[in-house]
Amino acid sequence: MKCSTVRNQFSRYLENDLDAATRQKIDQHLEDCAECEKELTIFINSMRILRAAVKVRPEK
Repeated sequence: MKCSTVRNQFSRYLENDLDAATRQKIDQHLEDCAECEKELTIFINSMRILRAAVKVRPEK
């Protein structure tokens, strides 16, 4: 599986929205590819920051 394919699936991977075969291929790729594993960690941390951000309402 190509790195770009794996990275494009990060959201679905984390939401468990992939079929078992695709998830297994991504798991294997992440085991073999330190760069994608690093990118997934960055993605996860970015999502945590976004979820923790205070929602700002526009002034009227």
